[in-house]
Amino acid sequence: MTLDASGVPWSWAEWWQWDATETAALAQVPWSEVSSDIASRFLTRLSQIPALDQIVRSHSSYDRLEPLLREYLSGLGQPAGPDNHLERLREVGLRHVRLGLSPDLFQAAYWFLVQGTLDVLGVYDPMVHRAVLKRMAWDLVALSASQTSYFTFQDSLTEIPNRLATELQLNAYLRQRHPFALVLADLNEFKTINDTLGHGVGDQVLRAVAQRWAKALRRTDWVGRWGGDEFLLILAGVHSVQDLPALLRKFRSVVEPPIEVEGLTVQVTATLGVARYPHDGEAISELLRQADRALYRAKNAERGWMTAEGLKSAAEEPEDWVEILREALQKGRIQAFFQPIVDLRDGKVRGFEALMRYIDDVGQVHLPGEFLPRVNHPELLRVLDAVVLRQALEALSGWRRQGWQGFVSVNVASQEVTDPAWLSEVSHIRAAYPELPPSALHFEVLETAPLADFETVARMTSRIAEAGYRLSLDDFGTGYSSLAHVHRLPIHAVKIDQSFLRDWQTPQGRAVIQAIVGMSHPLGVEVVAEGVEEAGQREALKAWGCDAAQGWLFSPPLPRAEADAYLHR
Repeated sequence: MTLDASGVPWSWAEWWQWDATETAALAQVPWSEVSSDIASRFLTRLSQIPALDQIVRSHSSYDRLEPLLREYLSGLGQPAGPDNHLERLREVGLRHVRLGLSPDLFQAAYWFLVQGTLDVLGVYDPMVHRAVLKRMAWDLVALSASQTSYFTFQDSLTEIPNRLATELQLNAYLRQRHPFALVLADLNEFKTINDTLGHGVGDQVLRAVAQRWAKALRRTDWVGRWGGDEFLLILAGVHSVQDLPALLRKFRSVVEPPIEVEGLTVQVTATLGVARYPHDGEAISELLRQADRALYRAKNAERGWMTAEGLKSAAEEPEDWVEILREALQKGRIQAFFQPIVDLRDGKVRGFEALMRYIDDVGQVHLPGEFLPRVNHPELLRVLDAVVLRQALEALSGWRRQGWQGFVSVNVASQEVTDPAWLSEVSHIRAAYPELPPSALHFEVLETAPLADFETVARMTSRIAEAGYRLSLDDFGTGYSSLAHVHRLPIHAVKIDQSFLRDWQTPQGRAVIQAIVGMSHPLGVEVVAEGVEEAGQREALKAWGCDAAQGWLFSPPLPRAEADAYLHR
């Protein structure tokens, strides 16, 4: 037995118990009246301590903090206990974490609050002092525990679980022995954001992406920050690879809408590597290794995602791409994706470039560079181009009916341009859409080397122009493209190759882009920049007189339904 400062006897055993006498002592205080006085004194004390004052001013304000403080003080009349108090204390503790208070600073500030409360209550009975001190000490223990838990298991930047918590959760999933998918997610070109816009902007982008993923999760799923710009998602109940495409498309799509940061618009995309338990491994280390390999391969192949199972099949190159693509045509797995071409003057969508994609049986999206170079079959290539052209015209017809007056462009190899039968086939396909003017269909010549047969190209492109179609030179500035082509061919636009955009901040890169713009405009030729990924690139291109641009800053290539939504957002 010992005595407190007021002479009231107490023991340590009594300190951790609560009885009716203490409840009655707390009830004597008109908390709603005295809380205003306590809050005022406490906030004045905070303002006199530079470290705490700076945190309040940088994360909140005294005007916003006072009502929260008064709300807490008004609740001190209730006895402490798990039934009515601990969850509320946890929320208070986390609220202070989000204000930037470390546990040490929080405890120091809280003891100032205790001191201020006891000073204001000086006129009350010593039993009231003891009850209040005991009550607030209990709160401090609970609050500190919630903060310790937060800093141990939560990532303070993104406010989602950290790596330690995620590893523990993985172990819990393994103990349950139910199938799940482990997904490593990495943000594309995130280093560029940090390097060009600053780490402060990068941090806010990470926070926005993390919160978007957290909101998109099912109740049975998990997302944690794995490190840097890498996240780990755990998707429960994935029994087969066919369960994955819809989920993975969802998680990729939720991060792609623009993020507003400090007056800037930033857009990011994610690449995903997937491993399934128990199919791809029964240990965490093996699952992580498989997912990491799949992520690496997906990035190199410029795919949205890859599974460990897809990685194994990718290691075995298909024996016959011709048969694979023929089957894909029969199943409707050759699809046109649409990338917006944006006017740099007003930000409106001028057109879409239609790009061929092959979607395999497990939902993986394959780019043309992966399979077209392996297909030496002119007739099949012509069928593939015709399918993309029909889908492009069908999409354009729908958009025109909705009032949009833009265009679609499709890629065409220069050997096709020089084939008279190709133009006849184009006219035959377009005849199914009589409402579409020929000028709404643009052709982009991809292969530059055959332009060395200049006379044939000039003759056929003149026929294309006479039919009303428009022609662009793609990858301009590389290969055999030259001022002579722009001057002598009926070219409507040139598209600056994205390799020049990578050097846009160097004197040489800037000079090349400005030279292309400077020589094209006097000839009545528009200039479109490809591969625009940064807001700084967009603003520089606009200042240098570039007419339009496309790239992941605006949008990746989109399936038809998502292109509809983008156009009418």
